[in-house]
Amino acid sequence: MKKYLSFHLSFYDIDRNSPGSILTKMSINTIQLKEFMNFIVGYSIIIISNLITTLIIGCCYEYKLTLIIYLLLPFVIFINILRRFLIQVDNKKSIEASMEGGSIIAECVSDLNAIFAYNFQPEVLRIYLEVIDYITQRQIRDNIINGIVMGLTFLSYYAKDAAICAATKKFVLNDSMNSDEMAVIQSIVGNSFGSILLLLRNLGHIKKAILSLKFIYSTLETESLIPAYAKDNINKISADNIKGKIEFRHVYFAYPSNPEHVILKDINMTIMPGQKIALVGHSGCGKSSIIQLLNRFYDIEDDKGEILIDDINIKEYNLYELRKKIGFVSQEPSVFKTSCIENIRYGNLNATDEECKEAAKEANSLEILEKDKNENKKKSGLSGGQKQKLAVARIFLKNPVILLLDEATSALDKQSETEVQKSLDKLSINKTTISIAHRLKTIENSDKIFVFDKGRIYEQGTHEELMKLKKRYYILQKYSISS
Repeated sequence: MKKYLSFHLSFYDIDRNSPGSILTKMSINTIQLKEFMNFIVGYSIIIISNLITTLIIGCCYEYKLTLIIYLLLPFVIFINILRRFLIQVDNKKSIEASMEGGSIIAECVSDLNAIFAYNFQPEVLRIYLEVIDYITQRQIRDNIINGIVMGLTFLSYYAKDAAICAATKKFVLNDSMNSDEMAVIQSIVGNSFGSILLLLRNLGHIKKAILSLKFIYSTLETESLIPAYAKDNINKISADNIKGKIEFRHVYFAYPSNPEHVILKDINMTIMPGQKIALVGHSGCGKSSIIQLLNRFYDIEDDKGEILIDDINIKEYNLYELRKKIGFVSQEPSVFKTSCIENIRYGNLNATDEECKEAAKEANSLEILEKDKNENKKKSGLSGGQKQKLAVARIFLKNPVILLLDEATSALDKQSETEVQKSLDKLSINKTTISIAHRLKTIENSDKIFVFDKGRIYEQGTHEELMKLKKRYYILQKYSISS
């Protein structure tokens, strides 16, 4: 039997089901399952125990009156079960509409400034109302049904009270029951109706739980197409001794969420160990997809080319070991909610404090560690440049063979960019380095520059060679200087 954690799924598996949708649905379904468990443990056991207890006590006092009262229970149960079938606020379409509506609200909260800046409030409201229109229409219908059912439920309560009064009158006049016994039965057994009604009202949790369990287990049993954990890579080729040669052979690639839109088209590149190459081009031309594929966040299909590292298909490597040999720095560095030195230690969990400090020194971020130690500075208080320096220090500690830089300095101010770029230049020594640069000035010393356009390699060469051609790179360089 396959047993997989949801977080075992790669970016590829999440993306093929639309970005972020799996994690969102898992979260919502887990909450619904939790509500069901709270209901089972917190309510149903208590209610059923209370029902049995009151039935026994009632029969001990006066079984005839108790049984008369309980004869009305099938009617109450029937109309409430009927209510559950008629009112389907928890059906699949309603749940999906609720999820989509919740996503819209979350986006509105996170993008509030943009909504106000563009006077987008009426349009957002219109989109939201269209999404929840199905729920609104069903709610009107369900409220009418709910009112009828509640009326019948109260009718059963009044019938119960009438039965108690009629039976009590007969039993008391026949001296078969005294007033004290009547009061006990009316209080204990009569109140059990309320407990049963509470149980029946929460039957909807069962249906929600079934739907949630189906989704959760179908997700957990989904085998990841990219085995990311060490236990899934036991029989793969070791990446311990790779030199860093990278080769793309006739690579075609489209993201799983939009397979018809081909991002990379017949890409052929050869990068020798220790070479420094750069990828340039307009946004959306496929540069970042190269980085994604080398990290194996995504895989190309078997008939869509191949990616080789040291002349071995990247899919044949032990991915757990391969990623240890790849250093990745993006323009939005990940800084976790822990100390700065621990953030650096993520590059090598077995590193000592001294090794972390040495890596910080190499990345010109030693002063950040000192401030963190003396001021207990929160990670949210770090500037963009400081966060990027910690990310670079993490890579220094990791000491990879292949270095991937995805516009690592584009979000920084001029001073921070200069400081971080110096660290990156030092870090890239003797490493196969692939850089995506926003400012072309930073990649002029690259051994080779690949110019991308609409998913293809338009031209390639050194900075001097490309400038002499006076084609796409020449135009990009002039634009970069003027901007």
